[in-house]
Amino acid sequence: MKNEQWQTISISFNSQGNRPVRDATNLRNVRENLKKASRKASAEIKMEALKTGGDTSKVITNDPILERVIELIRPSVEELKNHMMVTVNH
Repeated sequence: MKNEQWQTISISFNSQGNRPVRDATNLRNVRENLKKASRKASAEIKMEALKTGGDTSKVITNDPILERVIELIRPSVEELKNHMMVTVNH
């Protein structure tokens, strides 16, 4: 079923025109490479923030596509934070 979906994505991508023709395997590899690069950049940003005590990171991607991918996968690469305070009375 995944392969069928990638074929559908490939057909849709290639129908856009003005782009190189890409098959499903190639598009899947591009996606995986973008995810890897964005995870790496996100980790570098986080490490830099830890070095500076949470101050602004010096790591800048200067790649709008990579920045968009980071935005999209941020929930899967950042720790889940509990925003609720639990008070226990003894």
